[in-house]
Amino acid sequence: MEQSRTLRVSGMIPARQKIRIKRRVMYRLDFHGYFLSETAIPEETGIYLVYSCSVNKESRTVSLKELLYIGQSVKTSFTSLQTRVRQHIDKGDFTGYCSSGETLCYSYAICDGRSIDAIENGLIYMQEPPANKTLKDNYHFSTPASFVCTGQCGLMEKKSFTIADNIIGGGTFVL
Repeated sequence: MEQSRTLRVSGMIPARQKIRIKRRVMYRLDFHGYFLSETAIPEETGIYLVYSCSVNKESRTVSLKELLYIGQSVKTSFTSLQTRVRQHIDKGDFTGYCSSGETLCYSYAICDGRSIDAIENGLIYMQEPPANKTLKDNYHFSTPASFVCTGQCGLMEKKSFTIADNIIGGGTFVL
């Protein structure tokens, strides 16, 4: 049986109307990075972030410039996080996003493959990276979802957020 609760959300709808929110799912993502080579990314199921960055070779650090892309991969005998990133590089998907003196770097979070489409969609919807061509306009899942991102996930505008359907007016809103 689906449970719901009623919330008042100020500033989004008239004060006397209510929004019914279904029980939500929680996604906790712990990102690891920042890696200059895709070979440092494990052959697992998860979400990856692609950044433009500059490298300080003396201090062995990177300065993140822009979050370019959010992607996902489910580990099979043919693909994984590592091979998916390599496919993007081989196709030149990020050519033109780095300025002179910049390069690409990566971070990743291991997650459950059963929820990976919802996780990827939620992150892209909230962050709107320029190299992602789809999933920026709407969250395509009916179950409300809360996201908590920790670790090496710099330049994310929101690292903790909830996405839900607005039953009254249609569309999606963020709590």
